[in-house]
Order: sequence, then structure tokens, then C-alpha cells
Amino acid sequence: MKSRKANMNDDTTPERGRGFLGKILPGGRLLKLRAVSQSPYKVPALVFGPWRFLALTLFAVGMAYVEAACVVYLWEILYPEGFKFPLLLVVEKQYESLVGVELGREFATLVMLVGCAIAAGRTKVQRIASFLFLFGAWDVFYYLWLRVITELTHFPVFPASLGTWDILFLIPVPWTGPVCAPMIVAATMALLSGMLVFAERRGARLKPDLRFWVIEAIAFLMIFGSFIWNYGDVLAGKVPSSYPWWLLFPAEIIAITAFVYLIRDCFYRKA
Repeated sequence: MKSRKANMNDDTTPERGRGFLGKILPGGRLLKLRAVSQSPYKVPALVFGPWRFLALTLFAVGMAYVEAACVVYLWEILYPEGFKFPLLLVVEKQYESLVGVELGREFATLVMLVGCAIAAGRTKVQRIASFLFLFGAWDVFYYLWLRVITELTHFPVFPASLGTWDILFLIPVPWTGPVCAPMIVAATMALLSGMLVFAERRGARLKPDLRFWVIEAIAFLMIFGSFIWNYGDVLAGKVPSSYPWWLLFPAEIIAITAFVYLIRDCFYRKA
């Protein structure tokens, strides 16, 4: 009797091994309710959907404007007539004190992107996808905002074209290249992010192995090498002359191909 009364007072009683929850109704009848899985692979649409991408896009757009505004303020000090090489920040000794400030700003930018990506995703795959999308969207909107701001101020329009050379980064050495090069990389990052989310939303258990990471590391080093190809000339106060497209395009193909094979293998294992 005591055992029966205890069961009747319980609101729900799990039925072992069946994936059901038992609810006791008046009269002692048991109503079986199917338990809802808490696995993010079972209900991915509730975990990472269009609204999450919209939130990430809003963050990237706002952050890109702040970045573009900071660059324009820096130009007001270094290049009042508009940016052009040589890079005075590393050539002129009077600006040496600003190098540390600029390096700190760039590092803080990466910290914000990583922090937002960690907060946006529930799984490792979602966090990687969030970072790729944030970085890509931020880079594209940065140049769009820079174009708008320079058109509305006294500075010459920048970038004047997709072939305009720019200083991209200073960590650990100056990165340079025509504007279209980082925008190609940014678009690729956004594409890879969409591929990851698409696969996970359809139940693929993405588990990159060591081979995948090695291939992606090689692709990254090739892209990195293409951007620092002219760093010696930049440090010497010269104007960069040529960009190694022969490094960038193969790296893009390698990176995308590795993601395609990763997702394909996951679906094959699922089948």
C-alpha cells in the first residue's frame, strides 16, 4: 500500500529502457509520454538556426563599423590626405609608441570574435562555424563601412577598387594584399561556416580527425604566407608590388575540399 501511494504521489515516473516517461493518472492508470531527447544532434534546428546567424551578422556589422571608424581616426594622425604606402607606423620613429597600441587593438578584436563565437554555439562545431562566419562577415563589412565613411569625409575614397592595396594586420608581421584577397578568404570562411551548420542540422556527427586538421593547417599557412609575402618590403619602407595568387587559390581549394570530404564522410557513416 505504501509503495502504491508513493507512486501515485509522483508526478512522473520513468519507465526504464523504453525512452518514455510515465505519468500516473487518477485511478492508477499510467499515461506514457515519449521523452524528448536533449542531444543537440537530435534537435539541431532548435540549437542553431537563422536567428542565430542574424544575431551574429548584427554583431559583425556593428563591430566592422567600430573598426572602420578607428582606422579613419588613425589615418587622421598618420595619413591626413588618405592612406598610402609606406607604412609610417613601422617606418617613422615618432610613431613607435603607437605600434603597441595598434597590436593591442588587433589582438582585442580577435578576443571579441572568439568570445562571441564561444557564446553563440552549443557544440564545438557550432563554435567553429560561428567564428568562421563572424570573421568573414566582419572583414567584408569592414571594407564596406570604410568605403562609406571615406565617401562622407575629406579622405579619398578607400578602397578605390578591389585591386587597391591595404595593410591587413600587424600580428606577428605586417600582412598586405589587394582588398579582393582578404574578401575572397572572408567569403570562403562564411561558406565553410554554412556547410558546417547545414551538415549538423541534418544530423551529421562531425568529428574532424588529425588528418583533417593537418590539411587545414597547411591551407592556413599557405594563405598566411601569401599575406606576409611582402612584409620585408613593408618593414623597409617600400611599396608592395606583387601578390602571390599562386599561393592563395590552391589554399582555398584545399580548405574547401577538406570540408567537403569531412561532411561527406559523416553522412556516409550515418547511412
